[in-house]
Amino acid sequence: MKHRATPKRIAIISMYFPPDKNGMAVYADKLYKFLVSNSYKVTVITRYLPQRQRNDWLRQIKIPSVKLDKRAINISKNDQRIYSLKFSQEAYKKIFSNIDKVNIVHCLSCWDDYLIVYPFTRRVNRSYRLILTIGGGGCRGPKEINFRRGKILNKVDVITFLSRQIKNELELLEVKKPRMIFTPPSVDLRLFSLYKRKLNRELIVLYLGRISKEKGVKDILEIAKYFNNSIKFYLVGEGDEKQNLKKQLKRRKISNVKILGGVEHEESLKYFYKAAVFLHPTYDDEFPVAVLEAMSTGLPVISTSVGEISKLVKSGENGFLCQPGDIPCFVKAIKRLTNLKKRESFGQISREIAERYSEKKMKNIFLEIYKSLIEK
Repeated sequence: MKHRATPKRIAIISMYFPPDKNGMAVYADKLYKFLVSNSYKVTVITRYLPQRQRNDWLRQIKIPSVKLDKRAINISKNDQRIYSLKFSQEAYKKIFSNIDKVNIVHCLSCWDDYLIVYPFTRRVNRSYRLILTIGGGGCRGPKEINFRRGKILNKVDVITFLSRQIKNELELLEVKKPRMIFTPPSVDLRLFSLYKRKLNRELIVLYLGRISKEKGVKDILEIAKYFNNSIKFYLVGEGDEKQNLKKQLKRRKISNVKILGGVEHEESLKYFYKAAVFLHPTYDDEFPVAVLEAMSTGLPVISTSVGEISKLVKSGENGFLCQPGDIPCFVKAIKRLTNLKKRESFGQISREIAERYSEKKMKNIFLEIYKSLIEK
């Protein structure tokens, strides 16, 4: 009688997980499903949300009640992101009392939430391997961050990053010991189609993402003014600028912009299929998942060349790139895409580029990472 191999145990530590509606939550959810499908035993640790469904594999941390220990207080001096440290400290104490039974701890964070890995680097001669995946957002460069960052990150086994710009910043911090791998977001191409686009009489320009200042959402109002009611603009998402934008729309009597709430990942498809153009006028990004998914549905994209976006959007081929805040450039680009044939040809190229980022390719990369760490 053959004995089944003991399943390898993975702990995913992520501040964001569905029903959170952002790119990191989507990334963490895909990682969880992929690992389970490959027979790993997975526990996800995330922050507490009252609407989050309870599951045996999901643990939640109520962060406001957490108190930092003395070492954590010292390490957090001059750092803006104590929140993530509180979260990970509690995850370590409460969830991993038997941490030797975990093969890999995989932390996912935005660039300025690196302290999420700190409690897991403190253990001497630890038996588990530590991975950090760094996404977008947050502080830029060593001038704005805790000077201890490089020392902490050099204790991680593998660092994966969603933008090659992050690797440059890691090198500035003299992070040399971890194995560093570019792992951009991926897309399940089976969920997206080129042929479900609705030919609406109204031309709809879609923004889907976080409603925040750095994403350039205020610029959308300025862009929309140039079109009156000939073109509709949909903003789908949540964020700290949402209420402010609604007030501005009312005060300035802008009637062709509709601000909608955040949606579950599956529900976003209907907005992609309804739209004619995807607009992402961001000032600060790494590798926006929404841009990749818009391209997967055959949408031309108008954006800026920050982060990895210039690898996705080729000006004059599947969309247009403008400098952040360049309103006339965005207006001109939208006008050029009022032509249906141009939108269709651009959309076809968008889909072809998106196919380079298939989930299958990314799963193979992560599978190799996990196997190499467990076999050490």
